[in-house]
Amino acid sequence: MKKVKVPLYMTGLGIALANTSFAQQPDLETRVSAIESKLNDSSTKTARGTYGANLAQGSANLQDYGFYVSADAILFHLYQDNSGYASIQPGVSGVGSGGPTPPAGFIPFHSSNFNWDFGFKTGLGFYSPHDFWQTGFEFTYFQTQTKAQTAAGSGQSVLQANYTMETAEALYNSAGSFSTASDHWSVTFYNLDWKLGKNFFVSKYLSILPEIGVKTAWFYQNRNLRYDAGLPTYKTIDAQDNYVGVGPKMDVLAKFFLTKNFSILGGVDVALLCATNSTSYDAVDNVSQGFGSGLPYSYNKKKHHISPYLGLNIGLAYDTNFQDDSFNFGVKVAYEQQYYNKASRLIYADEPSAFDVSMQGVDVSFIFSF
Repeated sequence: MKKVKVPLYMTGLGIALANTSFAQQPDLETRVSAIESKLNDSSTKTARGTYGANLAQGSANLQDYGFYVSADAILFHLYQDNSGYASIQPGVSGVGSGGPTPPAGFIPFHSSNFNWDFGFKTGLGFYSPHDFWQTGFEFTYFQTQTKAQTAAGSGQSVLQANYTMETAEALYNSAGSFSTASDHWSVTFYNLDWKLGKNFFVSKYLSILPEIGVKTAWFYQNRNLRYDAGLPTYKTIDAQDNYVGVGPKMDVLAKFFLTKNFSILGGVDVALLCATNSTSYDAVDNVSQGFGSGLPYSYNKKKHHISPYLGLNIGLAYDTNFQDDSFNFGVKVAYEQQYYNKASRLIYADEPSAFDVSMQGVDVSFIFSF
């Protein structure tokens, strides 16, 4: 076999490289360990079993981000302050400013109370592929009504009620009396919200979704009252109020994950609405005694004002991915409370009075992300 001569400089270079490799091996392991430690410090393993940098995204963890749709069934109960429509007083038979003074134990008003009624919400949104921002619209529809009737007993009279005890006492002294009173009151509510936010984990089990956006709300109210004292003596009142508000909103939704799929949720949202109330009042008075003298029989007025809004919700949620994380389906059941400041201005006297409107109830939501 023929011997091959290796140049001396190549032999020395190989020895040097080998020595360098062995010398740097411990240093390389140290550097890798340091990098792993830094990654652990700056990353989050979420309750869903996913990894990411701290503040890892908390939206549905899909392979491809796109749209989501939602459908909610709501069962709500509406409350308003101006619910009185009649008062039954004992022994009232005359009218005029010199009438009797209210007796001891002044009897409270008869009020109309709304029932629990169903409504719905529907939403459409988009998950941005850049940093997982999400934006969307949500529309709400809810309609409710109430009917009430009262009649005077022996030796009693029905009086038209107003909002305060003082006003009712004034009517007691100056107004005619009736034998029956009825109230039919309907409210239709619409809401359209736009929002933009980002859902992220602040710890392994807690995610936060802060959002900003625009809120709009409409309340359409119609109230028909009738007071009878036997034909041809009667009085009818038809009062309407249309409330429209729009303004900036901000909300925060938090989820605490009990397992990978189940979580407890809670949220708060606030808005400052620039609102307008368009209020009208029409009455037909066929009371021969001159009942209601001084009250307007036709009245229209608009009022512009700032109307704060506050919303709260708390409940349970479940969501899961399927088909290789291409889709996500979620369900939530929550208690919800909505409060609108000075959203009602129905008229029953010379000027409209402002009252708050609130709704509370159960919201069952279904969300599909794809």
